Amino acid sequence: MDWQRAKKIMLLILLITNLILFALILYRYENYKDKTSSGEFINKVSELLKTKDISLETKIPKYKLNMKSLNVEFETYDLDKMNSLFFNDLGIVSTTTRGNGRIDFKDSSFILINSRRILYERQKGQGYTIENLEDAVKASKDFLVKHGLSNTDMIITKMEKEEGQFIVEYRKLYDNKLLETSYTNFQMDKNGVKKLDRLWLNVIDESGRKIYMESASKALLSILEKDISDKKITKIEACYYFDPEEQGYIDDITKVLQGRAIPSWRIEFDDGEDLIVENY
Repeated sequence: MDWQRAKKIMLLILLITNLILFALILYRYENYKDKTSSGEFINKVSELLKTKDISLETKIPKYKLNMKSLNVEFETYDLDKMNSLFFNDLGIVSTTTRGNGRIDFKDSSFILINSRRILYERQKGQGYTIENLEDAVKASKDFLVKHGLSNTDMIITKMEKEEGQFIVEYRKLYDNKLLETSYTNFQMDKNGVKKLDRLWLNVIDESGRKIYMESASKALLSILEKDISDKKITKIEACYYFDPEEQGYIDDITKVLQGRAIPSWRIEFDDGEDLIVENY
């Protein structure tokens, strides 16, 4: 037997087999790849947005994402405990319905909505010396600690000085992505916190399977269906999204304390507004 010839034949067969496999893989890729991430499609999206005077000031992500959804729960509060933490048990507590009520103390008020949203306000700030935005950030974090509110996994999304008032806004962060809708917003004067608006989510765990997201360019098309015009898009990023009112969890959203945050796209505009596009 001519082993050299047999060896050449076997190598040739292997080569042909590999070429066929490569051709099949290429064929499947061309047929199944997401055309909405192509440069041509992105250019078309950009042109369509221009018809509503919306311009792109950032690059559209071309990468495909697969993310797990999250099981989340609202951080909840008790009026009596908040009276202790905020007013040393000296405030006047009045309850309207379960999970709803207010505390009044001198020039301050604390309103609790559905056990989960805090609206705190006082006529003048107190206890701090705030001269710049750096001081405002330090004061806001210290305020949270002193009043028993979590300040971990937070990222500043807005920080500005307006007519002698300091605005600092935080969002919840998980795995380097925003967890919407979860926020802690401060308004301060030179002496301390005047207003606090807080609705906070905590992550229980991740779901078992990953969800493949639609492309960012396809998500941008949803803007065309909204009453949005004459804006600049400054950021497009993946996020997690849980909002029982918008997502229509149950008829009585006041009873929702837990749920599922799904992977979504967050589109931010130059005026600070944003749009969450859910991934279905």
